[in-house]
Amino acid sequence: MLPRPVVALFLVLAVCNAYKILVYSPKMAHSHVTFLGNIADILVDAGNDVTVLMPDVQPAVRTNGTKKAKVIIVDMDDRIKKLIDFQEMWLLQAFKDQEEYAKLFCEELVSKTELLEWIKNEKFEVVISEAFDPCFIGTYKALNIKAHIIASATFLFETVAYAAGVPFPPSSVPSSFSGLTDRMTFVDRMKNLLGTGVIHWWLGGVIGVHQSIIDQHYGKGFSNIMVRSK
Repeated sequence: MLPRPVVALFLVLAVCNAYKILVYSPKMAHSHVTFLGNIADILVDAGNDVTVLMPDVQPAVRTNGTKKAKVIIVDMDDRIKKLIDFQEMWLLQAFKDQEEYAKLFCEELVSKTELLEWIKNEKFEVVISEAFDPCFIGTYKALNIKAHIIASATFLFETVAYAAGVPFPPSSVPSSFSGLTDRMTFVDRMKNLLGTGVIHWWLGGVIGVHQSIIDQHYGKGFSNIMVRSK
C-alpha cells in the first residue's frame, strides 16, 4: 500500500492534469446530440470538468446526449424552432429557410450577454463543437477560449474541409451528396463540380450570414470564422 502523502500527491496531479471543457451541442438532431454527448462522457471519465451547452432549437430532440457531464439548456426564440426541420433539410424550401434560421439564431446567440459573460467567467480551456453552427465559433475570441476542436458526426463537408485546410479537389474527391466514387468519367466530374459548388453555396451562405452578425456585434475584423475553424 502506498503511503498517504504519495496517494495525496497522485490525486493532486490528477486534478492538475484535468481540463475545463465546454461542449457546444445545439439540439438540432438526435444523432448529433448523442455524438457530442458521448464525447462529453468519455472526457468526464478521463477526469475532466465538462459542461455541455445546449441551445434548444429542435423540440423533437428530447435527449441531452450525456449521462455524466453538466448540462446547460439555453432557450431559443420560437421562430427559430419553427424554421428548423432536419427531417426535410434537403428540400429546396429547407435550403431557403437555412439563411433565415442562421440569421435569427446568430442574432439571438450574441444578444445573450449574460450567458456569454458566464461562459467567459468560467474560464473554459477547451471548446468542442460541430461545424454546423459557425456563429459560436466566431465568439471564441471574445470568450477567451484559446483551444478549440471541431468534431463531426458526419462526413467532412467541402466547405468545412476548405476551412480546415484539407484538400478537396472535385476532379477526384466525390462531393458530399453526389453518390459518386473516386473513379469518375468526364461527365461525372462535371456533375461533381456542380455538386461541390452547391455545397459551398449553401454552407458558405450560412457562414457569410454569421460572419456579418459577428462583425456587427464585435467589430469588423475582430473574429474571422473561417480562420478560427482551422
